[in-house]
Amino acid sequence: MKGTYKNSFYLSPTNAQEVIQVASLLSNKKSKGVDEIPVSTVKQTISKIAEPLAEIINTSIHTGIFPDALKIAKICPIYKGGPKNEIGNYRPISVLPSFSKIFEKLVYKRLYNYITKLDILIPNQYGFRPSHSASMALLDLYDKLSENIENRKYVIGIFIDLQKAFDTVNHDILLKKLHHYGIRGIALKWFSNYLSDRTQYVSINNVSSDLKSICCGVPQGSILGPLLFLLYVNDLVNSSDLLYFILYADDTSIICADENLPELISRVNDELQSLACWFKANKMSLNIKKTNFVMFGLKRYDLGQCCIKIDNHKLEQVDHVKFLGILVDVKLSWKNHIVKLSSDISKCIGVLNRVKFILPTSALLLLYNALILSRLSYCCLVWGWASKTTLDPILKIQKKAVRIISKKSFLAHSDILFFNLNILKIYDMCNLQTAIFVFNAIRVQNDLFLHRYYSRFKFVTFTKCYETRSNPSKLMVPFCRSSIRTNAINCKGASVWNLLPAEVQSCNSVYSFKKIYKIKLLSNYQDR
Repeated sequence: MKGTYKNSFYLSPTNAQEVIQVASLLSNKKSKGVDEIPVSTVKQTISKIAEPLAEIINTSIHTGIFPDALKIAKICPIYKGGPKNEIGNYRPISVLPSFSKIFEKLVYKRLYNYITKLDILIPNQYGFRPSHSASMALLDLYDKLSENIENRKYVIGIFIDLQKAFDTVNHDILLKKLHHYGIRGIALKWFSNYLSDRTQYVSINNVSSDLKSICCGVPQGSILGPLLFLLYVNDLVNSSDLLYFILYADDTSIICADENLPELISRVNDELQSLACWFKANKMSLNIKKTNFVMFGLKRYDLGQCCIKIDNHKLEQVDHVKFLGILVDVKLSWKNHIVKLSSDISKCIGVLNRVKFILPTSALLLLYNALILSRLSYCCLVWGWASKTTLDPILKIQKKAVRIISKKSFLAHSDILFFNLNILKIYDMCNLQTAIFVFNAIRVQNDLFLHRYYSRFKFVTFTKCYETRSNPSKLMVPFCRSSIRTNAINCKGASVWNLLPAEVQSCNSVYSFKKIYKIKLLSNYQDR
């Protein structure tokens, strides 16, 4: 554990107005916990009960006691697939009492403000944090890999899979870590009481099991649970000074590079031993079967030399791996991901085709947005810069979709259909997402929290010492030898930004920037 935190965290009291504000932000879910009260009902009546509820919450804060009635979790098994008589084919969904969400949200606000102010969470942790999305983690991964490949190094990427990470958090260790970070006194007592004496029961078809005690893990389905988990694994990066970690909740990827392959393998194996010690000390278990590694880079290498071990278990070498839902392949070409994505959205085209004469155009467009656009837009600014040949299958599927939605023949010219439906082609979707990223990166200079993340991509403003007619907002495009590095965000992002019209670059908000640039992109279809 690194760092010294002399100041202690203070759990400040709340009031009725804040309780109403917090309750209004909760999702309108109809699921009911043990109290049989859905969140929607709480929100409808919160103005009437805010005063006494604020008093109860303040009493909890002052005494360090979390109500036992709010510690009971209702577990609802949801079928995932496979044989229905196997327990492993069900996902346990934990439903907590609705009032516990208000309690937790208020404490979450105070705790998150505290750890943000003291900069406690490592910048490499992307899960469950505002402005730290999955695309940010993937951009970081690609940037680090492409940078080492550009420098002609061998790169090993290890992708760690933990067994039941959230359910195996040790309470004693977690409380010691909270104490280290400055959560002491009554506040620490509150968290200790919040974690202890929790129970759960299983409910299937209105039949409930007996209550069982929970002795470890952060509460599933809670608001505080994910943040407490982040604090629990926050010191994972301290296990090695040579490995580069990228964490997204319990998904961990590790990168190490060197010009000499035997030295790289030896160094990685040594460092993984330290990592294995961290897992043991923190009572967390590796899923060896799902933990594997990829040898990235353009260099030739002998597969027989690549023996990577952790805790004396040999890891499997693969040519592609799934990280945060994206298939990352050995050449960073995104071919595996795009093939899988094309297959998935092709099935959605079949759905659209079957209902095209039943539903109106507006309903078909809603289906497109839900089934196809949601998949295409996920981390598009990372994989969307694949070669045109690789992306062509997706564009063909998009053309099929707009023809079906517009109820035109399969030979109809598609550009005007894209324009009429306000749908961007995959290439322009990637352009838009990349431009938005650069827009945010340029405009967070005064926000130290966000600037620390965006600054790692080194967007350098290019200014000349004499007057020119060129756009003063141009960015320096780094020189790249490899096409892999050319597609990194700091290279491709600068290129995309420099091609933007001045009126788009000068927008004052992300909303107006996105709106105006999308109109510009759509206008290109109308002109063809």
